[in-house]
Amino acid sequence: MERIRLSDHTSVSRFSTSEGCDELHFAVRSDQGMSFDSALSAVVKRYVEACDRFKLTSRTAAFAQVYLSDIESQKDRLRASTLMALFPQGVVSLVQGRPLAGGPVFFPRITSSSPTPPRVAGPSTTNRCCAWQ
Repeated sequence: MERIRLSDHTSVSRFSTSEGCDELHFAVRSDQGMSFDSALSAVVKRYVEACDRFKLTSRTAAFAQVYLSDIESQKDRLRASTLMALFPQGVVSLVQGRPLAGGPVFFPRITSSSPTPPRVAGPSTTNRCCAWQ
């Protein structure tokens, strides 16, 4: 495992196999005191920069969770955001929970270097906060 700190807000852990497949674990957070919209914009910018560095595209299979400080008031804005549009080949789960370091948004993402998308049956009927793109 290799840990890579891209900034104070973004880090990546890379797990590699001898067959040449990498699994990347991204963690992108927002600052304390930011509004939700500002935090979301900052997280998107940092995430896109990290993807560019690792040459990942929207075609890369991914699983992500977005931790929100107030899911009831934030979920619709998040679902309509640029961040959700970045995941046409994956699953994004929205989670009510205190984000890391107290900012309004924390975004961990797991991806593989494989271009094959995961198989997803559809939205969960028991978890109303999940969104599949």
